[in-house]
Amino acid sequence: MNHKGFLLGVTNRTKRVFDVNAKKQGKLLGASQDGYRSWITFLACICQDMASLPPFLIYRGKPRHVQDAQLTDFDPEHSSAFISTSETGWTSHELGKEWLVGVFDRFTKTKARNGRDYRLLITDGHSNYINMALLDWCDAHRIIVAVFPPHFTHRLQPLDISLFGPLSTSYINRLIQWTSKTQAPAGLSKREFWALFWSALEASFTPENIASGRRRTGLRPFDPDVVLSQISKSTDGHSDVENDLDDSMAFQEPTARELRRPVDHVVEQSALIQLRYSARRRSPKPAKRKLRWRHRRSRRLPRREPKGLYGKNG
Repeated sequence: MNHKGFLLGVTNRTKRVFDVNAKKQGKLLGASQDGYRSWITFLACICQDMASLPPFLIYRGKPRHVQDAQLTDFDPEHSSAFISTSETGWTSHELGKEWLVGVFDRFTKTKARNGRDYRLLITDGHSNYINMALLDWCDAHRIIVAVFPPHFTHRLQPLDISLFGPLSTSYINRLIQWTSKTQAPAGLSKREFWALFWSALEASFTPENIASGRRRTGLRPFDPDVVLSQISKSTDGHSDVENDLDDSMAFQEPTARELRRPVDHVVEQSALIQLRYSARRRSPKPAKRKLRWRHRRSRRLPRREPKGLYGKNG
């Protein structure tokens, strides 16, 4: 399971055939893009039987408020999807739980004897999918959650390796064709997004691409060496570079005494600060106030002359 974002109206760099004279004369225009910007998040999941679960789209808008005008081109007889909204277009704890219950559990339960067998959900460590409420629900419904190691989804996640790339390319090509054909002044809206997205999804989320992602990550057929060999190659190359740097800097390394000097200085300064702080704490404030009061009183009161032993002098 993984997610991908779409920014409406934005395309990537494209290759085109043009006239050299038009470029020299400055008549060559860039690819047309509208100024409309709205974020849509796509939650995707593929299964071990090479099938993909229905897409879960999160539109930007008022929470729990999907407009019918945005789904005019949606045909329930030929397509299946779950659509929700959030204020930013991003996923959240509530939407992650909604996907888990409404999509994953619903469409994988029949593959596990109506939930009697355990199911495995592999995802990244995103906080919207990994929280105690979600994990408790999974534990109660026989769902084992496995989390990819950090910074390794580009090697272990089949969606990132073989599916999201073709999906993005297919969607951008359709967006460019739609923009060139319609020249719509209002730009691409959420209403037109669904038709382009569904067409790109059907062209990219194929059994062949799913099988390729499984094979390139060593999941099916199970072969951990597919990933481990790539990691070992990158590690070996990095170690060679480090060895070269060590050889070139062998005579420039500081001595142990030179390294110890700044450490001793920091320790000494820290000890002085702690000593001053403890001295301030040990001196009681009431005693300070009493000494200050006595000092002020001695300055204010006039000096009295001593009286005689038997009273006033005659």
